[in-house]
Amino acid sequence: MELSKKTPKNLMSDFIRYLKLQRSMSANTLDAYERDVEKLLTFLSGIGKEATEVTLEDLQTFAAQLHDIGVGPRSQCRILSGVRAFYRFLTLDGYIEQDPN
Repeated sequence: MELSKKTPKNLMSDFIRYLKLQRSMSANTLDAYERDVEKLLTFLSGIGKEATEVTLEDLQTFAAQLHDIGVGPRSQCRILSGVRAFYRFLTLDGYIEQDPN
């Protein structure tokens, strides 16, 4: 499948495979990262953006929204850690040229 034709579901599947095989993460950690990145993908869908089009400003808005809806500081940190790992993966695998983080 062409890189530009990857759906959010395909990107998520590739990301989870990367975490499992390359980073040897536990099943619980994989589930948490998947839930956290799903939150980001839902946010992006709401503003009409693809994961590969994100800017730093978009990520800052996402982080602010987490705070605004009452997500606690520890949960915010965990979610943003998953998002950072997701964009690191997208950069390493050539889906994007530069990590927006």
